[in-house]
Amino acid sequence: MDNILDSREQTDTVSDNTGRSKAIYYIMLGVIFLDVLHLTSQFLQYQLLTTNGGVFSEAEAQANNLRVQLVAILVLIIRLASIIVFIMWFRRAYNNLHKIGVPHLEFSEGWGAGAWFVPFINLARPYTIMKEICVNTVALGKKNNSGFAASSPVGIVGWWWGIYLADRILDGFASRLFTGAHGNTDMLNATESSFFTVPLDIFSAVLAILIIRKLMPFEKEMMAKQVEIHADLLAPYMEKA
Repeated sequence: MDNILDSREQTDTVSDNTGRSKAIYYIMLGVIFLDVLHLTSQFLQYQLLTTNGGVFSEAEAQANNLRVQLVAILVLIIRLASIIVFIMWFRRAYNNLHKIGVPHLEFSEGWGAGAWFVPFINLARPYTIMKEICVNTVALGKKNNSGFAASSPVGIVGWWWGIYLADRILDGFASRLFTGAHGNTDMLNATESSFFTVPLDIFSAVLAILIIRKLMPFEKEMMAKQVEIHADLLAPYMEKA
């Protein structure tokens, strides 16, 4: 019996990704909520800078700065959380394909995390891996259950990645505008830039949610099949014991 258990532990089985899928879903909802709050805060700053010729009291300036800084801190925290949890989900989803033995995957499982951190490579490789995750996870789910009716997210991966890249590029530009702002005119230009970057971040988060939610039933089907296989393999030995 000990030999059977040891043999089973050495067998690569898929890891349950449901918890991470749910976590990133709720975190991305938090991202969207705080992005809307951020957009509202920037609009209030825009009004302050453009009303009455941009003339405002010291008290109004202090209240505005406090609100903007507080919202910025909250946005930073939720974005860091979303990055960490998303990459954790992403790596496990790709690693599961390797564990199952899907042929012809372009990269090793380590790139499920590493692709996001290597300069220039991170402009394209995460997209390629995400597409592999979607195509193969959907194929495995349908193979295990031919009557599976869930829809595939493959068609929106390109939109997600294009919007994500545009958001990162424009957000970097906007951050430099805020950092280098001197005076009301510079701050107004920086504030206006957020009216483009924040909606892109919202769209990117929405598409990430759609991809993960659409993949969840396929991942569950893949996980269920693996559990069923290993239960069947062990059943005769459990009966003898």
